[in-house]
Amino acid sequence: AYGMIAWQTAYLKAHYPLIFYASLIDSLLGDSSRTGQYVDECRRRSIKVFGPDVSKSKANASEENGGIRLPLSAVKSVGEHAAASILQVRHEKPFEDFFDFVARVTAVRISKANIESLIDAGALDCFMENRATMKHGLEEAIRYGELVRIEENGQTVLDMSLVSKPVLVKMADSKEAMREKEMETLGFTLGAHPIAEVRARAGIHTPSLVSLVGTVGTISSFAYVASLRYHTTKRGERMAFLKLNDETADLDVMVMPRQLNQYGDVLRKGIYILFDGRMGEDGRCIVNNLRVVSATGG
Repeated sequence: AYGMIAWQTAYLKAHYPLIFYASLIDSLLGDSSRTGQYVDECRRRSIKVFGPDVSKSKANASEENGGIRLPLSAVKSVGEHAAASILQVRHEKPFEDFFDFVARVTAVRISKANIESLIDAGALDCFMENRATMKHGLEEAIRYGELVRIEENGQTVLDMSLVSKPVLVKMADSKEAMREKEMETLGFTLGAHPIAEVRARAGIHTPSLVSLVGTVGTISSFAYVASLRYHTTKRGERMAFLKLNDETADLDVMVMPRQLNQYGDVLRKGIYILFDGRMGEDGRCIVNNLRVVSATGG
């Protein structure tokens, strides 16, 4: 029986990859590390993975334009119940714009926090406003929704003609902040991560960070230093804690005092490093060696 299941799985993966990966991603929603592993596998097989979209996502991961569209429930903190409520509202009538969306979903008790997470994950990009602009205008959009909400015969209805829609104040997006928020809300990034270009120019072929999840023992990879903080040990020596990322995952690593003395002059936020180290059973990684890679691929 096991052999038959393995054969069927291999057949689906080879001949119907979209169905195979969509089903697999669906079964792993809620486990961002494992979802990220298969999103990365799709990327390596040139299968496009589209992010959650309040105008296009279905209840489950689905085929779309030769790729896979993630459901709204892929967004952390947006559970299946909230996702289903949004889809039900959309089923009644497509969303017109950002204010229409906010007014209608808050009427069915979708929270501000849910909407912020959807914005951060890129699920509201379909409204053609950048994410910083929508985050900045969210409070006003919620107030607009309250103003057009009325009670009729014991039911809540919306009358959009009561008040004119506000005008959004345009804000500037930061690509780095957008990537960080995608990592927070999805567990991986779907947009272009500059590390991909640096990796290609430098001819680097190392395992992705997400592939290291669960590994115990010696590891090596290539990553972007997203943050760095120093700590003084009880012996008065300095060590460093780094948060690394690539397009697939985050990884927290430690640089012990001896290695920090060796590499401290080059370590800083915003650089790319090739590194090796040891991953413990607790998921902590201690760096043994590292080399800075120029953003221009040198």
